[in-house]
Amino acid sequence: MTTEFGSFEQDMKKLVAELYSIEDSTGVMDVVLKALGNQLDSFKGLVDDFTTIFDVDKCEAKYLPYLAHQFGWELDTNLTEYLQRKIVKLLMAIYREKGTKQGIISMIYLMLGITVKIRDINDYRKGWRIGVHRVGVNTYIWIGQKSILMYLFFVDSPCLLSDSQYRAMDILITWCRPIHTHHIITQPGDSRREV
Repeated sequence: MTTEFGSFEQDMKKLVAELYSIEDSTGVMDVVLKALGNQLDSFKGLVDDFTTIFDVDKCEAKYLPYLAHQFGWELDTNLTEYLQRKIVKLLMAIYREKGTKQGIISMIYLMLGITVKIRDINDYRKGWRIGVHRVGVNTYIWIGQKSILMYLFFVDSPCLLSDSQYRAMDILITWCRPIHTHHIITQPGDSRREV
């Protein structure tokens, strides 16, 4: 493999002063430069291919778990190479939405096929007012500006979830949500569902 300017061996010979090459009657310098040049020529291919490591379509399959890990995802290597590549591509797109309501909705739909609704607890700012509303199980009092509850949100599932679906949804939401927030998953029949 050669560079645009020739091989590394030839390039190194040009860098060495003429004096050294004239006085090298034993040929040792030529041997050393040839060995170094050949080694550098072989590394050039690796360097040129380095950018393909980060290209999901071009990288070797063994690098896909590392690409997924960049997005905080543990890739199942038992899947086919095609599915692994597809998941990593989707992770790239979803990662751009990470930390947003739409990102959570998209991830849950992608992985579980369930379309959820997200309710921010701040939707209850109208809250309970004395003399206007009755106090009940579903009563929320307006939380104010500095309450920790400002960082709480509900994820409403349209259907009852199995234990494995609930755990999977919890993991997906935890991965997608902003780190400073907390979530509660509600299902049909949950008292926290209707306000």
